[in-house]
Amino acid sequence: ALIPIKMTDRSGVFWTAKSEETLVDPAYRGQQIFEKMYDLLKQYAWDNGIRSIWGFTPATKAFTRIGFETPGKTTQIFFPLDSTAIPALLDKKSAAETQRGSGWLSRTAYRTAGAMAGLVSATRLSFQSSGHADLTLRLLSSAPDDAGNVCRNFVSQWGGCTIFRDRAYLQWRLFDNPHVKALFTAAYVGDRLCGWVAYALGDDRMGYLVDVIAVESRNSDVTPEVIVRGLLSTAIIDLRRMGALGVRGWHVTDHPFDLLVLRVARQLGFWHFRRGHDVVILPLPGKQSQTHSFSDWYITRVFTEGLLG
Repeated sequence: ALIPIKMTDRSGVFWTAKSEETLVDPAYRGQQIFEKMYDLLKQYAWDNGIRSIWGFTPATKAFTRIGFETPGKTTQIFFPLDSTAIPALLDKKSAAETQRGSGWLSRTAYRTAGAMAGLVSATRLSFQSSGHADLTLRLLSSAPDDAGNVCRNFVSQWGGCTIFRDRAYLQWRLFDNPHVKALFTAAYVGDRLCGWVAYALGDDRMGYLVDVIAVESRNSDVTPEVIVRGLLSTAIIDLRRMGALGVRGWHVTDHPFDLLVLRVARQLGFWHFRRGHDVVILPLPGKQSQTHSFSDWYITRVFTEGLLG
């Protein structure tokens, strides 16, 4: 399937498509079914002005065989709130490998590491989470009207491209989501919306950072870094009150804002795990010059309606 996703850069809003749930029954492998499905999807995308098809997958070979590029992979930031948080973060394969390596000692080591990580992270948060007198954080019950302007200002200030989150998109994606209700904390400097963070508690008791964005304010003292620090601190505190084992987010590219979020997160006590899925992307043929390098993208979990935030 392809999910149409609006993006925006300094030239305006344009369409891309997120590749989603591409599966082939093992009994039919070797019959070029994957290629034939994507022949139809690609033709539809190009005929309808889709600038690129992109996604995240552990199965890169199937995509590279039909022309996709693999410019990078997702990594994770993680704030432990419980001694079991780090073992819970590991997938089954990694956990099995760990247990085979040293059995009981390995499991005990991870529990101990989780407890120590939680203590270190909590200590960092207590020192780093102080706010700014001119910054107001508000928990909203509906999407803000000027969300689209924040996205336009974002690409104007930071460059590259990002998902275009106007009021209608945020209302659909976050506030009217039938699967999970995210909390949405907005950052205001005076009456000016300067950013937000969306976060949710999954069925696995893990807290998820769904979206983080910030732009410059008219007050030179309230920098985007100050805004991001306030937003992330609020998300951690709220998710801890909700009983989360930890707080999990993405770091994907070298976009300047993505790097800023990573830096602030680590200052607050997040841990950076270089584990994740590969990125695959296919630009519109003949229009590569109109397609940003993926390192210039700023992507969060807000790209589609989700079960984990």
